[in-house]
Amino acid sequence: MDASPDGRHLAAADLTGKVVVWDLAAADRQPTVLEVSPAAESLAVSPDGRRVVVGVATKAGSPSRVEIWDVAASRRIASRPMPAAVRAVAAS
Repeated sequence: MDASPDGRHLAAADLTGKVVVWDLAAADRQPTVLEVSPAAESLAVSPDGRRVVVGVATKAGSPSRVEIWDVAASRRIASRPMPAAVRAVAAS
């Protein structure tokens, strides 16, 4: 779980591969759900809440990776393989 520095955006991940992002200042408060496979091990919300950085767990035959997601578009905009598990990420 992580929040933007201003407290407006909150993100949380579960073990099924869902990353849920809330805009706490929005009138409808409908969350954005991002589908990460197999699951997020770590995450960070950018200061403006527009991006989420996710450390993705290793899956048999594939390396861990770091992904950057555009929250408004609900789409991954970057992905980089990592040589080891990604236990922590940061966004700036």
